[in-house]
Amino acid sequence: MDYILPFPIGAVKIINVFEYFDGPKVFACESITGQKYMVNWIDTNSNSDTWFYVPVSGTRYLLILNGKVSLRDCILHSENKLVLEVRTPKGQDNTVEINYRELSSIVEEELPDPDSFLELDQQAPTLPPREDTTMTATRSGRDVLDISLNVSDQHSNEIDAELLGEVLITTQNLAYYVGSNTTSSRGPVARDIINANKLKASGFFAASFGVRLKSDTVQGLFGDTDASSTLEKLMELFEATPEEEKFRTVVKGLSIRAIKSYYTLLNKLDNEDTRIKVEWASPNQKYKEALLDSGNIKKAIDILIKETKTEVKQIEVKGILVGVNTDSNKFYLHAEDDEHISGIIGDSLRDQQFVVPVKVKALVEQKTEIHVFTEEEKTTYTLITLE
Repeated sequence: MDYILPFPIGAVKIINVFEYFDGPKVFACESITGQKYMVNWIDTNSNSDTWFYVPVSGTRYLLILNGKVSLRDCILHSENKLVLEVRTPKGQDNTVEINYRELSSIVEEELPDPDSFLELDQQAPTLPPREDTTMTATRSGRDVLDISLNVSDQHSNEIDAELLGEVLITTQNLAYYVGSNTTSSRGPVARDIINANKLKASGFFAASFGVRLKSDTVQGLFGDTDASSTLEKLMELFEATPEEEKFRTVVKGLSIRAIKSYYTLLNKLDNEDTRIKVEWASPNQKYKEALLDSGNIKKAIDILIKETKTEVKQIEVKGILVGVNTDSNKFYLHAEDDEHISGIIGDSLRDQQFVVPVKVKALVEQKTEIHVFTEEEKTTYTLITLE
């Protein structure tokens, strides 16, 4: 439930209700700025209800959820030494009053019992709950990438450091390689690409195990960060993975290094029997999410293992045309650098009369097919023009 209070609390959302009687009486809520409050109903009369709103950190909130700190101590030992008293009206009066209360002014009648520990049906997670992805992106002006990992359908809030480390490293590499927008498999990634697409780990959350990444850059004039376009393309890859034909199409547009990095990520998840959920939000409220289970991951790995990349470019060759076979449409060219090039005569030249040997300047299309993982190359040539 969402509602709005005056300054300094503002708009809030109830995130947990612990006691309910004709409405929530003890509950936790969160403001649009991310501040959590533990809320206790204190008193009522014919005109209003009185509540204590106690601001709590994520750590204190977890201690309360796990029964380590009582509701009474939450008030008496408020982290910032104050409590907000909120009076909500009944009847026609709609004026909400908020007053600061010094801890020394709070009397026994306003406090919960000394043994007012929360007793939940199950122990609360040891990691804090996740703040809304879109809200965080909008509030911080940065892209937010939330990665949730579920190992072998366990509901533990712990994870192997090796698995987490590899997921983070390959995710960052994917951002670099997708952001570089080149099919080249060699050479360093440009420094400006690295700076634009660097991600920062900003915290963990219960998911079973979740990690939140944020773009290093903040939003610009048009609402995006330098990393927004890259992360949107990365999310398109995750989204397409469960759909075989769509996945093949998306992969065709990736560089060899991006494909290998994605394979590394999927292979690690497969070896550890781990599901992954990825959510992305940009500061201008774009949002995408993807969930990959064991079957999706195995099928995608099989596709990637067989993947080949095709690189096509036109090159100018000076040398001697030493042979032509018009029956098979083949040409043979001895280049000035002593390289021997042979291939297919292009359609536009097949009716031409050839005299050999002859010194020429030729435009040749070079097509190279590269197997992504073995890096075996097969190159073919097509003769386009001849002078």
